[in-house]
Amino acid sequence: LTDRIQKLANANVPRAFVKLLEGATSSATQDKLLEAMGRMATEPSVRGLMIQQGCLTTCLQLDRGEKPNEEEKKLLRRARSCVAKLLVTTNPGILTVSQRLGSVGPLLKLVKDNDALDLMHFEALLSLTNLAGFDDETKNRVVAQKGVPILSYAMFSDHERVRQAATEAMCNMVGNQEFMDHLAKPDNLRVWVAFSLDYEVNFGCASAALGGLA
Repeated sequence: LTDRIQKLANANVPRAFVKLLEGATSSATQDKLLEAMGRMATEPSVRGLMIQQGCLTTCLQLDRGEKPNEEEKKLLRRARSCVAKLLVTTNPGILTVSQRLGSVGPLLKLVKDNDALDLMHFEALLSLTNLAGFDDETKNRVVAQKGVPILSYAMFSDHERVRQAATEAMCNMVGNQEFMDHLAKPDNLRVWVAFSLDYEVNFGCASAALGGLA
């Protein structure tokens, strides 16, 4: 499967997806194209090529509706999930400023989406961790998009790996003044201390919380 995906990427198939998506008039066609793009993005070795061929920018451009209907919500969820998959392992340094900062909002919306799968939440949080660790400008964008309360809420997910990923994303906000103010509040600090002591139940989450406190 990996070889097949790599051959498709090298044959400029992602660029073809982008062109088809830009010209698609039916939501059913858009849905299938986004599904195919998302499946391709599961292969880490082609994510850079997919970004170069326009997949990330196209997915971000779809995320502009203020009040989407149910059909549009499904398409947006697919597009945001594709953004998440593309950015899990991609070096933020290869992105343009507009791509890097423009990805923050859609990823936070995916984390906040109660109808999204736990895997989608997990991948979005990993991508936010990756982006937030890059520079202060990206941290500021997370704050501007009300990301601190969204990430804080995700720390209480029923899914263990989502909780850990949310905690790690919060850790990468260290250094941002608004995040530090959030952490300094007694109730929030108690939560982080409790998470750091929960190593017998969720060692990864406890380690992340301890790292944030340190």
